[in-house]
Amino acid sequence: MIRKGMFLTTAAMTVSALILGGAGAAMADAEAVAPDNNLVKIAAEANSRGYVIVYPASSKSSDVTFYPTGPIDASTLVVVAEPDGSLPGGMSESDIAIVVEKLRDGDEIRSEARSTAEAVPMVTQWAYAATAAAWSGAYNGANLATGWGGTAWYGFNAASGTSQRNVGQGLGYYRGYNGSVFGLWGVYYNLGSATASSNGGMSVPWDNVLATQKFKAKCATTQVCGGYYWN
Repeated sequence: MIRKGMFLTTAAMTVSALILGGAGAAMADAEAVAPDNNLVKIAAEANSRGYVIVYPASSKSSDVTFYPTGPIDASTLVVVAEPDGSLPGGMSESDIAIVVEKLRDGDEIRSEARSTAEAVPMVTQWAYAATAAAWSGAYNGANLATGWGGTAWYGFNAASGTSQRNVGQGLGYYRGYNGSVFGLWGVYYNLGSATASSNGGMSVPWDNVLATQKFKAKCATTQVCGGYYWN
């Protein structure tokens, strides 16, 4: 049984928004992070139990977020909490321990539930709405846990019977370094464009992370638009 321990409570540190390409993202204007010896202790605790929980900042709008974790092992699962502090899909710490064991057996864990209150089959499409003025807010998708080198898929379309061309972004995660601190980068990747007859979408990095997939949209040819997304 994986024992419970101290969790990472350091707020996520945001950096300037990036212009993101489909194949990856280059970090720009990253804020230097002061060394924190406490992160080393937290990382040791995380490595021993197999996971660490990171919490987002209370308010942010950046497309890139850095979650300091300290020097955790590549096999240590990073669990990204929701903005309200809850765990993905309303999971408990015991649930996370089970996920860690399944990942060690080579499984990928994908929840069919969009939230604890709404069960959604894996093949269900979720509606989105957007404008041309700015990217929409983040729409929640499935909860996903993968091992090292994992990816997450996003697909989307434009509303049937319209001439809309819409563009999308999907949240992904990769391990990295910021100044003097190891951590996890949460990045929104461009997913291309979609019309009513041609779907958009792609895979994004999801490196040993348990989190809720999130999708954003924007109208490319009309002032308001909509469609469906899936993952």
